[in-house]
Amino acid sequence: DRLAAYLQDPSSVDQMLMFFALSNLIFVFAIGFFAGLRSLVSPSDLSGWVRGVVTIGAALFLSGGLLSEMMSTGIAVVLRTTPDYHPDINTVLLLQGLWSTAIAPGQVALGVVIITLSATWLRDHSMPGWLGWVGVLVGTVAVLRPAIITNIPVVIVSFQPLFLWVAAAAIVLPHSSRTR
Repeated sequence: DRLAAYLQDPSSVDQMLMFFALSNLIFVFAIGFFAGLRSLVSPSDLSGWVRGVVTIGAALFLSGGLLSEMMSTGIAVVLRTTPDYHPDINTVLLLQGLWSTAIAPGQVALGVVIITLSATWLRDHSMPGWLGWVGVLVGTVAVLRPAIITNIPVVIVSFQPLFLWVAAAAIVLPHSSRTR
């Protein structure tokens, strides 16, 4: 079986470990990004509701992302740290298949965060209108993503607008906050 041979090949495990380490670096950026979003919530959020949505939604998204990373690439850590472990191929396939299920609730939470922030910015005119409207669209795609969870290529493609919105927000938000 090719999968069993792949999992027993030390260079394959090395590649999986490297991917695991590199893919977890996204959380370094994400923590700072979400902390920054909390600080850029409109001054009209007197009740703190929007800040609460950002805090809870970001925490759920990051938790789902971490769980997803552990399921999708964490098997390499198990293989390297437990040399006497002989993986059952069906268990490995199950864990790798569950990554998309693990990240789905976090994606919904992230979509709620993006929609909430974008609607607040549109209401207050505190950020560029285009960023708010694109955020509403991107957030809606994130909320609906679990409906297509079994079509992995479409799920992966549907992440791209999210990454572009995050990049645009990371560039625009600091400049907008200075001009307020």
